Amino acid sequence: MKRGYKILFLLILMFQFVLTGCKVPYLNSKISKDYKNIDNINKTIENFNLQDIKYKFNLKGVDIDYKNLNGIINMLNLYSLNIEKNLEIKYKSTVSSGNVKVIMVDEDNKIIELLNGAKEGSTKSTIKKNTIIKCIGDNFSGNIKIDILYDEQPIENNDEELKEQQKIAKYLEDGEYFINKINVKDNYASGNIYRIKVINRKIDMLAKIKVQGEIKNEQVESKYQDDGWGNSGYVILDFSNGALKSIEIKITNKKNSASKWGFEEGVYVPRPDIDTKIPQEVLNALN
Repeated sequence: MKRGYKILFLLILMFQFVLTGCKVPYLNSKISKDYKNIDNINKTIENFNLQDIKYKFNLKGVDIDYKNLNGIINMLNLYSLNIEKNLEIKYKSTVSSGNVKVIMVDEDNKIIELLNGAKEGSTKSTIKKNTIIKCIGDNFSGNIKIDILYDEQPIENNDEELKEQQKIAKYLEDGEYFINKINVKDNYASGNIYRIKVINRKIDMLAKIKVQGEIKNEQVESKYQDDGWGNSGYVILDFSNGALKSIEIKITNKKNSASKWGFEEGVYVPRPDIDTKIPQEVLNALN
């Protein structure tokens, strides 16, 4: 995986034990229809039940064992922040029983079938914004491995994007950071908070929450719909004694129940030494 491209690479993990609570009333009647006709599958929908799922370590993508999967489950989320990216998808599936398909659904809900049954191969494609790779099982047991390889050259604006990305090297060492960029004017707070992971002096993963609201009783409560990783909830800003003392994050809906990233619930204390390191215009270029 080429980490220098601001590709947010989201490995969508579900429960790693027997799933007994994911059944929906109409699922079984839809399995055969969805398996045979993938044209109307929506990018955001997951409907499935399964007996077991196991994830194997794979830095380039996913390597998953399924047992008795029925329905549609997300495997991988590919996300490009600003521009289109070239990539190569390598895949390999083994089938112990049942039937399986793997599809790719892009930002415009265009569907591409990657594999059907036991198959090994590769395909080249392009991602723009958000693309999801899904597995469709019909009582499927077996393994699917997918590797994602990014091209050295984006399709367009390569110099500008790399220039903005490389600016991070001037401000942050490798590690994880909580960055507060909230401003106050006329008793109204607005701005963004970021969680950033830096590897090799470049952005590896980034989550962002937009915050805005009037300060009432020394507090601001602001709802958010997505932190970039499917989580939603609200943020409480504590302005005791006229200054921002703490930022509390509450998650009311975690889209991917075992997601490895995004914001986590908790109380964060602003750190001016970190918050002021990266100019706002540099962060703006990453969104």
